[in-house]
Amino acid sequence: MNKKENAMPLQQIWFSLEDAPVDNVSLLLNFLESLPGALYQLIDPDTSTLNAYLESKGLPGLTIEATETAYSEAKEILLAEVASIRAFPVNGPHYNKLKAVLDLEGLSYPTLVLKINLLNALWQRVYGQATLFGNERIDFGSRLVRKLLKKILEYLNKLLKSILEGVPGAGAIEELKGIIEGYIDLEDED
Repeated sequence: MNKKENAMPLQQIWFSLEDAPVDNVSLLLNFLESLPGALYQLIDPDTSTLNAYLESKGLPGLTIEATETAYSEAKEILLAEVASIRAFPVNGPHYNKLKAVLDLEGLSYPTLVLKINLLNALWQRVYGQATLFGNERIDFGSRLVRKLLKKILEYLNKLLKSILEGVPGAGAIEELKGIIEGYIDLEDED
């Protein structure tokens, strides 16, 4: 993982709606482009204790390196899919098909903005816990943080399922999200 590319402090807002496009297709594509960076905060040793947790458990094959490889693969697949969609002309057949899929899935522009705002509100709770003692790291050892992360990931899962028909590359991110959920479940079984 290129640490320079990803070396950032924990972000207070997961998805900025500042200067957001005003149509649901463009907004969704912006959201999907920013999603890998948002999820990386959950595995980045600078913003998360996941690495320390995995090392302390000594579980074979469950390493931060393997997780970062899965992250890189998912990011590459998703961003390639988004780039291919962006290559289609606005209001062309592919664009209109995606817009129709989003509309059928209940992802109109106002609804998509609402869902992104809800993800941001859920993230604010995680961020609040992470910064409570000035640490600015997501503590996988905290039951409350794991519970909050699980809520975000479950909600994100619902949103991703709604867009899979129109943006198949979102499935790769859904798989990465599932890996992080699995880590949370491992900790809760202790």
